[in-house]
Amino acid sequence: MNNAGIVDFGRIDSYTHEQWARIIDINLTGVFNGIKASVHALAANSRASIINLSSIAGLRGYEQLPGYTASKFGSAGSPSPQHWTLGPPESGSTPSTPASSTPP
Repeated sequence: MNNAGIVDFGRIDSYTHEQWARIIDINLTGVFNGIKASVHALAANSRASIINLSSIAGLRGYEQLPGYTASKFGSAGSPSPQHWTLGPPESGSTPSTPASSTPP
């Protein structure tokens, strides 16, 4: 399982570059780091897999969550290229976007 996530609420017009950079670094670069750490195991074993968890925010945007929404859109799309390039066709990464039972 691979997941990284923090949230920082705010309107885009008052959101700082620092808030944006911190969320992208943790939520999106953190997923990349998890994939990177598992590359050797994925390539060595045709049955190995990594499940990249995202968020329902990766499928639809939420107001007051500009950085989180952007990072989860990115992490929801990141598994596919790795799946195509890591080892045998059976190995790779699987995207998973949990549903929300109640809207934020």
